[in-house]
Amino acid sequence: MLRLDIHFLTGVFRAATIADKERAEWPPHPDRIFSALVCAWAENGREAAGEVALAWLERLPPPLIEASGASPRDAPTVFVPPNDDAIRAKKIENKKQGIVKFVAPLEGFRPKQERFFPTVIPDEPMVRLWWKAGKEELDSHLPALDRIARSVGYLGHSASLVSMRFLGDQREPETRFLPDPAGRVPLRIPYEGRLEDLIGGYEAAMEQKHRKEAWRPEPAPAVPYRDLDADPLPAAVPSGPYGRRWLVLAGGNQRTPALEAFATIAEAMRNAVLAHAGNPVPSVLSGHEGASVLRAPHLAILPMANVGFDWSDGRLFGLALVLPREHDGLAEPIRVKLEEAVARFLEAGGTLALGRFGTWTLLHDPAPERASLRPGRYLRTARRFASVTPLVLPRHMKRRRGDRAEAQIALACRQQGLPEPEMIEAGPHPFLRGTSFASKKHWHTTGRFASRTLVHARLTFAEPVRGPLLLGAGRHFGLGLMLPLPEEREG
Repeated sequence: MLRLDIHFLTGVFRAATIADKERAEWPPHPDRIFSALVCAWAENGREAAGEVALAWLERLPPPLIEASGASPRDAPTVFVPPNDDAIRAKKIENKKQGIVKFVAPLEGFRPKQERFFPTVIPDEPMVRLWWKAGKEELDSHLPALDRIARSVGYLGHSASLVSMRFLGDQREPETRFLPDPAGRVPLRIPYEGRLEDLIGGYEAAMEQKHRKEAWRPEPAPAVPYRDLDADPLPAAVPSGPYGRRWLVLAGGNQRTPALEAFATIAEAMRNAVLAHAGNPVPSVLSGHEGASVLRAPHLAILPMANVGFDWSDGRLFGLALVLPREHDGLAEPIRVKLEEAVARFLEAGGTLALGRFGTWTLLHDPAPERASLRPGRYLRTARRFASVTPLVLPRHMKRRRGDRAEAQIALACRQQGLPEPEMIEAGPHPFLRGTSFASKKHWHTTGRFASRTLVHARLTFAEPVRGPLLLGAGRHFGLGLMLPLPEEREG
């Protein structure tokens, strides 16, 4: 398959939709990407091999798109001077004589125009497009396409800097947007002849004098796509019982508690939710059915920490509240009740009292800029996962019976409706940078977890599994949070 990697270098994407100039586009439409490639090809000498490769690319079927979620960022109205002299010129028309002329403005005077720069912050600053292509044609056109892609500097707005690469890849893509006649996401797709139309339209516009507006190509026709995150196919990949619509709270600027104290933080946050939820409190929020602990999945409170990057230091940036996936709907009553309780908690100051760990003030962060606060890191589909926080094993370890942590972790996966991993690595040492040794001296687990065994784990499944994965007895208090890992490459 032909693969195009687009890396958003500043972590944001600036581009407006065709229908609404104040709304940001996501994912990038394939026709927008194709136009950027054509522009880069033209600016670099119009290489003959590149023209043939682009003409081949436009004839390929609509691509599969691999993209994370994205959050809109506030984009205030700004007033900027236009760059085009014809736009800046004042039009003077004599209707009797049929004369139209343009008078340049006074030297140094540049009237300003209202502009919008709608922006989204993707959970992961990478988008991949995949085309099905024959090996011979792929080998023939890949070098020219990659040369063009390397010279593309931005996508959408000129401040939306990107790095692009074309590659050949035979692995199965982690598709999110799939061409589907029943899909509800229209995306513009290049068609056979699009390259010729772009070249011809631009050259015709350049021959016109005194253009009132800068030339823009006609939009390409849209093809319906299915968003597999919002509308999964019936035969979906295995996933756990927890939802994908997370409510993220970010820590204030004060000193943050240690990640190792998160079980205490999660308990305080749950108590705060219950205190502001009003009566009766649903068992999905309280975690109790009468006097008994609720065995079914219920509200989980998870750490959002600087873990798993090359230079991670384990700093806790915030937390997320996560409901079982049957409560993911925006108007679902349990979700509405949770959001109202959190809103009342924040209005009351949003401060958690953590005993010997001090206090922590939280803020609602609907569009986090910090990568560590983005839920998309945990929602990816992958075969390999590693623990951000250690797992609390489901049962007490009985050494004399030969109990093994790996067997209990396999049990924890089955309890969550997941397939049993084909490989389980478990022990006290972390597999991710930024987290710490799994022991009771490091991790403050009080109450019913005080006597349980803690382990870090790395799991490999035979087939891809969709996140989020929360495993073990402490999963509702942020322990056993698993991070999807990229596939290992040979060589």
